[in-house]
Amino acid sequence: MGVLSGCSSETPGVAEPPESTPEVTSSAPESDGNSVPRSRELEPCDLLSVGDLDEYGAFEDGEYKDLGSARSCSWQLSNEGGVDGFVVALNVRDSQNVDSMNDVGAGIENLNIDGRTAARVENPRYGDCTVGIEIDAQSRVDVTVNGLSSTEESCPIAEDVARVMEPRLPAVP
Repeated sequence: MGVLSGCSSETPGVAEPPESTPEVTSSAPESDGNSVPRSRELEPCDLLSVGDLDEYGAFEDGEYKDLGSARSCSWQLSNEGGVDGFVVALNVRDSQNVDSMNDVGAGIENLNIDGRTAARVENPRYGDCTVGIEIDAQSRVDVTVNGLSSTEESCPIAEDVARVMEPRLPAVP
């Protein structure tokens, strides 16, 4: 797995989210096979806008990708003027719930995002942070912030973005 880092004026380029994130590679939860996860009705690029990220800088429009078991949209901080960039990504997971998140080095912290079950996973090795938010018993959406130097920088942003995005999710059944 490659490492994601921000860009600098010395090395041109654009930070991009990794092809997959280690904190979200769990097996699917058991289901009765009869219900369709509510996450299927969601498009990740519709859950957040560039304007929602204004307080963190000038972001580029969201870019959609299919990443293994997730439908993903990522927003890259513009690197105009040599400013270090970082990425905010939303990953809709149709067959992984909040309980299936994996510890990647700093434990799993249970959260409540506006009445929804959620969890935060920090990756201290790379400074990345993921907040997984319940959609239903089978699915979740992950807010991942990467490209910053520490989880002390990335986790507050991930939690803030999760709170902005949460009202756009379907009601918890």
